[in-house]
Amino acid sequence: MGSSLHAGAASDDLDLGAFLYATHRLPDGVGRARLVVMGQEAAGFARYGFGPLEDWHIVEAAARRRRWYDDGTGTLAVLIASTRISTT
Repeated sequence: MGSSLHAGAASDDLDLGAFLYATHRLPDGVGRARLVVMGQEAAGFARYGFGPLEDWHIVEAAARRRRWYDDGTGTLAVLIASTRISTT
């Protein structure tokens, strides 16, 4: 795809920099998750039986400003758009 962020993306060689970049944007609990759901708005999660996200625990990734949400039973949700839901 000609990535401008990772010049070696099309190479057969392992790009350790890209791997580390990606893993730093995942929350610590992602390895224990059974399911990760992604969407652009909180209402979309609710339509498919996930949430309300306001009731889930907020978890964060070290190098990412988007918040992740953990339901406590093995499901993580992340809003992939810049919009955040209110937690107050």
